[in-house]
Amino acid sequence: MRHAYRTALIAEDEPPSPFLEGPDAFLAWLAEDDRWLRALGEIRHDLHAAFGGDVEALRAWATTKGLPGPHGLPAGGAQQLEAR
Repeated sequence: MRHAYRTALIAEDEPPSPFLEGPDAFLAWLAEDDRWLRALGEIRHDLHAAFGGDVEALRAWATTKGLPGPHGLPAGGAQQLEAR
């Protein structure tokens, strides 16, 4: 999540603040345009090696086999991805 947020700030995009606008707005922003998955693929070299730029395959893996935790999906992230 930090990588996606930092990348947006560097690009002068204005991501919603999870503290000011709430966690729901922030999680929706992360799910938008596969932002969360793209950031995860950029920082996790094992995922990049396995999926390359195939976000659809990464999404399929994340919603079925991905584990929650500091390097996995945020709580509720899989449900948001499946709803897309």
